[in-house]
Amino acid sequence: MNKLIFVVLALAAVTVSADHLDSCDGRPDGHYPCVRLGGPHYFSCYNGLLTYLTCESHLCYNPYNYLCQQYCPTGYHGISSCAGKRNGDYQDCFRCDRYVTCSNGIRYERPCPCPLVWDDHAKRCLWTSNTCRSFYK
Repeated sequence: MNKLIFVVLALAAVTVSADHLDSCDGRPDGHYPCVRLGGPHYFSCYNGLLTYLTCESHLCYNPYNYLCQQYCPTGYHGISSCAGKRNGDYQDCFRCDRYVTCSNGIRYERPCPCPLVWDDHAKRCLWTSNTCRSFYK
């Protein structure tokens, strides 16, 4: 009976951690943002093999030009990671046409309906934004 409980707990732990991992299943070779971790974290897929990568200190991975950068491309202090953030909605660091919902340290990307953009002061999608300017709209 004790062995059965251990096996069930071990399987539950694997299921929970697998939910927080990105995968190369069905992806072509290349670099991809690690959406749940955000910020400096990204991963590479090559022949189906997944490799986790991290930008150097104080740099942020930009999935639109595949570079580690020192700033948020939106020109506003948006967030790239939910680590240490309160639950709520924030300006996305990379795009004006979406925002980020932080929930218990996990980052969820939310799109604005086209052609609206996120305004972080109003905390909603609007026709224009006073808090975001971007070449990546």
